[in-house]
Amino acid sequence: MNQAVNAVVYEKDGETYIWTFSAENERAALGSICEFAHRNDLSLDWEDANLIWQRMGQQPEAIHVRDLARMLTHRLP
Repeated sequence: MNQAVNAVVYEKDGETYIWTFSAENERAALGSICEFAHRNDLSLDWEDANLIWQRMGQQPEAIHVRDLARMLTHRLP
């Protein structure tokens, strides 16, 4: 199966954050972004969350799940 999902990639302070979501699960992805912005141990803040949310609404990247998995395995230390 060749499944595609929407993805938003955000980089800050050398860290890469990736959220994937389908159109019907956009609200859950936004909830996750807000949870990350609320954490004290990450460099994300509410301004970042707002920028990410705007990117979600504009035109998120459509990425195939297999390509996402490949990208993630190359980024792991």
